[in-house]
Amino acid sequence: MIRVCAVNCQEDGPFCKQQGVRGEKDTPKVKIYPTHPVPEYFYDGQLFGGALSGKVARLIPSKVTQIGNDTAAASFLAAEPTKPKAVLFTEKKGAPLVWRALSSELVFQRTVAFGVIAKGSADGATSDFEVSEFPAVVMQRGLGKGKQVDRYSG
Repeated sequence: MIRVCAVNCQEDGPFCKQQGVRGEKDTPKVKIYPTHPVPEYFYDGQLFGGALSGKVARLIPSKVTQIGNDTAAASFLAAEPTKPKAVLFTEKKGAPLVWRALSSELVFQRTVAFGVIAKGSADGATSDFEVSEFPAVVMQRGLGKGKQVDRYSG
């Protein structure tokens, strides 16, 4: 996830100076604080359009499991049986930004495992979850007879 904060340098001058912003003429400024070990830095690109979002999107780590076949799907679903599994079935390669962001958020890391299955890569899992249209999101809780499967329909 990306956290965004705005600071009024007229009201919080000492903080702005501490962060390297020298006054009103030096604003607006965007400072990026990536996860460690990358040091913080000032963004010097355009402040509108997709330029800024594209820059920070590359900094979002991914905790998504790429599921490439039915064996990998079975292993993913069986791992950590008490943790629900959220699976995105997609026609695209890789995990979308929102899936990566959710998977890397600390609260979700502890409570949900995120996986992605590309169309044609795990046909058995696609069939087992009765996925016929892409994209589709399925949440599985538990295993065996106690297994509960929910499909996102929104």
